[in-house]
Amino acid sequence: CIIFIYAFGNVISSLQIMNFYFQAKTKTRLTSFVLLIQDFLDFILRLILIYMKASLIWFAIEGLFSIIVVYAILYLFYRRESLNLKWSFSGSTAKYILIQSLPLALSGAMINLFMRLDQVMLEHFSRLKSVAEYSVGIKLVEMTYMIPMIIAPNIFPRLITLHKDSELKFNKFFIRLLRYCAGFAVVIVLFLFIFGPELVHLLYGIKYQNTGSVLRWASLCIPS
Repeated sequence: CIIFIYAFGNVISSLQIMNFYFQAKTKTRLTSFVLLIQDFLDFILRLILIYMKASLIWFAIEGLFSIIVVYAILYLFYRRESLNLKWSFSGSTAKYILIQSLPLALSGAMINLFMRLDQVMLEHFSRLKSVAEYSVGIKLVEMTYMIPMIIAPNIFPRLITLHKDSELKFNKFFIRLLRYCAGFAVVIVLFLFIFGPELVHLLYGIKYQNTGSVLRWASLCIPS
């Protein structure tokens, strides 16, 4: 049942094409705000479920509900923006996009396999408790990847505008952006490396005290 709920959520996530539409039109302010609120509420609701010691099925339902709500709101924005546009299916276009995106899909699959294979190996050579501690630490590190996903759609329109106006201005802005990103990544790494154990203790309690070390050393992988 949990697998079905998550699979259905992935089907609904295909509506993310509406977000890409707003990005193409350089009108991502509203959509970025909606996605930011959704991520924040999703985080709060999951903390509440953890505090209530809810079963796994409720986490799956919460994730599905969150996806449905956010894409329903995006659809309302889309309908308001493009009343004259109608959706239709094109087999040739779908085939072309599938072929073009195949390398990216394979890359994503290999990255997910790489990030989960270490947990399988840990379970084989150690015990399930170690897998749980390791998974929590990695999950907290992965939460930091949400930051560039929030910032990128807001920076993208600015990059397009500068590229149209002047290549020199675009290059200067892009280099400055890379410097800010590198500096911000260093700040996050230092924060997690120094306060990682205290953060884990605050969120998960004394039972996951070993996760602090996992979070501390896994944070060094963020810049990569």
